[in-house]
Amino acid sequence: MDRSRLLLAEDDEALAFLLEEYLVEAGYDVTVFRRGDDALAALKSEHFDLVLTDIVMPGADGLSLLAHVREQEGDTLVILMTGYSGIENALHAVEQGAYDFVSKPFQLPEIRVRLDNAARYQQLLRRWLEATGGALVTIDTQRSAGMAAVRAYGRQLGGGRS
Repeated sequence: MDRSRLLLAEDDEALAFLLEEYLVEAGYDVTVFRRGDDALAALKSEHFDLVLTDIVMPGADGLSLLAHVREQEGDTLVILMTGYSGIENALHAVEQGAYDFVSKPFQLPEIRVRLDNAARYQQLLRRWLEATGGALVTIDTQRSAGMAAVRAYGRQLGGGRS
């Protein structure tokens, strides 16, 4: 696996440090931001393959980061971490295009599995687009990946289970 560029947005200093150390050892190129507005500024000026962000942060929340990524024409995937906002908001964010979400507290290997899966998905998508010239199929990467997660978690849509 190529070294994925990961933007980590987490305002809890201890958790941010722990995640950074763990994910660097796992082979990710990690850039950490403790404020959402700083992370948003970085997203506007740099390319990241993956974004791992808390939903609740000072300056700008994780949903603002997700909205910015969705507005861009790129293949950046967003994984949201939620502790305070609850599962309903996280599922709503996945419906809005987040690749996945994880509830706090979590185990570090769980984060790694989710990021590794996102990175593999992204690499396969890039290979597919290269092989097909990108013109054969229009794929909304965040929406299609996010909806798969919604189906997996059993979100009720329109009164029934999806």
